[in-house]
Amino acid sequence: MPERPFPFPERVKGVDLMQLMLIAVLAATTGGQSLEWSRHYANAKTQAAAEQRPLLVVVEDSTSPNGRFAVDQLASKKSHVDLLKKYRLCRMDVNTAYGRRVAEAFDADTFPMTVITDKTTQYITFRAHGSMNPELWQRTLASRAAGANPSSAGSGSSANSQRIETQKIITDWPGSSISVQQNGGFSGRT
Repeated sequence: MPERPFPFPERVKGVDLMQLMLIAVLAATTGGQSLEWSRHYANAKTQAAAEQRPLLVVVEDSTSPNGRFAVDQLASKKSHVDLLKKYRLCRMDVNTAYGRRVAEAFDADTFPMTVITDKTTQYITFRAHGSMNPELWQRTLASRAAGANPSSAGSGSSANSQRIETQKIITDWPGSSISVQQNGGFSGRT
């Protein structure tokens, strides 16, 4: 048998080195791309407020080709993934009882619908109905990643920066009743 240039065994504890190298390459290329999406709005909202991160909520219709959220397309760009990591992420399906309640609270009638809050989760800073192209995602995620709230917006805020005080905040997990808090209307430009 010819001598090897490197003194590595072919197998380490029953695992082929080629398999280990393949696993390492796959981990290096896809490991940073995973995003954690909550399926529970109230928990995601509470966590976002505690972490002082903006909350990104997507309400989708998983049974409709046009109503589905294309998370794989969004997560395929590293720049999007890096920006999404600055948010607490939540995906709700309108085909569940809880998802319907979240959709109603946000007055969602077209899916997917995307909402972004400030870092206190008390104000909606962005709302969009329907699919968004990659360029709009990039601009939207970048411009709202800091989670600025209306009181800190100042005069330098963008004319397109819509800040609406949340009218309905869902706090309960689906059950026999829900708790909806009314916060009294609009604040800022609409």
